[in-house]
This record gives sequence, C-alpha cells and structure tokens, in this order.
Amino acid sequence: MTPAETEPAPNLSYPPLDNFAGSTAPLPLKRLQGVVKRILPSTLVVAMRVVAELRPVSHSLIKRIGSVASAWRRAGEKPVLPSQAKNVVFICHGNIMRSPVAEAMLQRELEKHSSNVMVSSAGMHAINGRGADPRAQTVAPEFGVSVSGHQAQVVTQTLVDSSDLLVVMDIQNAAEFLLRYPQASKKLFMLRQFSEHNRGPGRDIPDPYPGDEEFMRQCCGMLRECVDGLSAQLRAGQKKAASC
Repeated sequence: MTPAETEPAPNLSYPPLDNFAGSTAPLPLKRLQGVVKRILPSTLVVAMRVVAELRPVSHSLIKRIGSVASAWRRAGEKPVLPSQAKNVVFICHGNIMRSPVAEAMLQRELEKHSSNVMVSSAGMHAINGRGADPRAQTVAPEFGVSVSGHQAQVVTQTLVDSSDLLVVMDIQNAAEFLLRYPQASKKLFMLRQFSEHNRGPGRDIPDPYPGDEEFMRQCCGMLRECVDGLSAQLRAGQKKAASC
C-alpha cells in the first residue's frame, strides 16, 4: 500500500464555521453550517483553517493568505536544490515526531554514501530539550532509525541563517515560517516535494500527534519515501559539484 493510499483525511475543522451557529442556535442555522462545509472544497476549508490559526503570527489577513498560498503552491513544484547544500534542517511543529525521524532517516542514507552534509531538525513551537514522542520512539526502529536520544530545539534566526536547506513538513508550518522569516524563502522546501508520485499542491506530511502508533507508522512511510527522494537529489548535487 502506498503512502497516498494510507494518508489520513485532512482536518476540516474551521472555528468560524464550527461556531457559526453556536451551541444554542436554532436547528435551521446548524443545518446551514453543515451545508456550507459540504459545499466548500475540503482543500479550501483546510486553507481557511490555516489562515485563521496564523492570526497570532500576523494580524494582516493579506499576508496570511499570501503565505498560505505560497506554501500551498510550492508543495506541488518539482524541487530545485541550491548547489552544494551542506546544512539541511527539517522543521515541523514541536520537533518531537516528524522532523526528528526525518533527520535520522536522512543521516542514515547520507552515511551510506560518506556524505559530509550536516542534518538537524527543529520545531516552530518546540520546547528546547524535550525528547521525542513515545510513539515516534516506538515506531522509528521499524524503519531502521532511532530517535531515543533526540532533544528538541526551536527554530531561531541563527539556525535559519546557518542553513542551506530548510525542509518543512506541512502547509501551516511552512506558511508560518514564511511570515516569520520571509528573507529565507528561497531556502524553504516542502518535504512532500521530494515524492515523485505523491507531490501536489497542498499536499504535505500530516501531523501524527493527534493519532496513535498506526498513524505514526503511516507518517513514517511517507517520510521514508520523501527522504529517499531528497537524499538522491543531495547526492546528485554533490556528484555534479565534484565533477566540475
């Protein structure tokens, strides 16, 4: 079964629509709320939710919509890596599930080929020093890696400046990153871009935090496919640079 076939359904919760009728509203208004959510495409509902949740980062609706639209588009673009990238950072929300597993996977692949690329991970809202989630620690060994010694770190300006490649897991984190660090836009990639078969606008690596171990297992399957694609491109870039 491919990662696309096991991909969880998108989170269609959107507070303005969820609270539209209110808990004590008459039944017709509650029905109207349901009709509106059924009519709107699920992708639009997801985008609206992300725009709403980014309000603490920027009060400008135009900037929030622009950052979400940019992240949405680049998820479907074929990636073109900067030449001789030597420092890769994976980014997710808390740096306790997706990004540390991706970090371990890429390190393993690059070590097989004696690559000198440095790999690390961070979270937009990480708590420094926090260990990997128990579900990640349990499932990661099934994919040949360990995150038992991982310690989370938050994304900082210093980290961004010292990196050549910033690889983000989902649309919301990418959009927030673009709002906070617009000058680093050219360094930013969506991990899903490195999937040859499951790349597409708005497609990302869903956050497994709300789910169980099986959800994490599905997530790791997506991570492995995309990390393999990223590793291949990094090695190809190094080979090309060495031959020049």
